Amino acid sequence: PTGTVVETEGGYLLNGSWRFNTGSPGAHWNFTAAMLERPDGSHEEVMAIVPMDQLTVADDWHVSAGSATGSATSTAKDVFVPAHHVTRFEEVMVSATGNRSNTGATGRNYGLLSFVMAECAAVFIGIARGAYELFLERVPG
Repeated sequence: PTGTVVETEGGYLLNGSWRFNTGSPGAHWNFTAAMLERPDGSHEEVMAIVPMDQLTVADDWHVSAGSATGSATSTAKDVFVPAHHVTRFEEVMVSATGNRSNTGATGRNYGLLSFVMAECAAVFIGIARGAYELFLERVPG
């Protein structure tokens, strides 16, 4: 993670920059990875949900292919993040807090990795369908 969070009263202070932050110019919220720096010197990977109006989005995404992704750099400088908007990276990825018996408590029974893979499948199917339709338009007969 390219960001850091340190504990403060009621939450954390977030600092860092995230390059290639897809969708950041049009987003309302951002899901950032950061290293939690504990007072004892230990570190832990965490994820923080931050309103985009708390971040600075650079105008640095000038590419020909993929320009619509808006993958600009976003930066946080001493942004306060409430404690309930920060969770351990492992819990996000593998859903250590979610299972079929407590979906009422977490609202889910899957990890982010499972969600992202399912989401990617839909994107790839859409890409393949578009390519197929374009192919049919260009092939005679």
